[in-house]
Amino acid sequence: MKIGALALVAFAVCMLGSGQQNETAPDTAPMPPAASPVQKEPGAPSAPNQTAPPTAPAYKSGGLGLSRADWERTHGALEQEVAGFFHYEDESYAVMYLDGNVRHVERTWGDAGAVTPTKARSAAKSLIPRDAKLVRSYRSQTGRPVELYTSASLKERFRAAETPEGEPESPWIGGKPGDFIVIYRVYRFRSGDRVTSIVASIGNNP
Repeated sequence: MKIGALALVAFAVCMLGSGQQNETAPDTAPMPPAASPVQKEPGAPSAPNQTAPPTAPAYKSGGLGLSRADWERTHGALEQEVAGFFHYEDESYAVMYLDGNVRHVERTWGDAGAVTPTKARSAAKSLIPRDAKLVRSYRSQTGRPVELYTSASLKERFRAAETPEGEPESPWIGGKPGDFIVIYRVYRFRSGDRVTSIVASIGNNP
């Protein structure tokens, strides 16, 4: 009986020691300190905004109504100015501005580079607003072919001025707001009719 009691006591001691060894030690590792907010020094500039500001869409025209910046972005820097005409690309283009926008543009090929009427009309279309609509065709007093167009968007590109007397003066000479003309200088060559230059100008005053 004494041996059996001693055996039970020894068994209980062994079980108690085993349970203590299997217990998981509590996690007593210290927590890392919280990150402190970055303090901005007095007078330090703010970080620049990385988002580029939106740019206004360019006016939808290859010539008339374009801003000077848009025109020169395509045709290069001004070469010379003579009597209010701004010349570009070896004097292939002569431009007049009003309110900072193209109001008159002449494309010149000269006799040596004269083009067919078909090519001249194609060149003219590249110099006018995209929303242009042909109103009619006629001949000027000197017999040159003239095309009269109107453009709803073009009328917003120019504002009325004032005479020295304070009277309103429309930039659309001979026409209504939004009107413009294309003039063809056509000459008869041995090879047939050829165009030496075209003019696109606001108003209706050939």
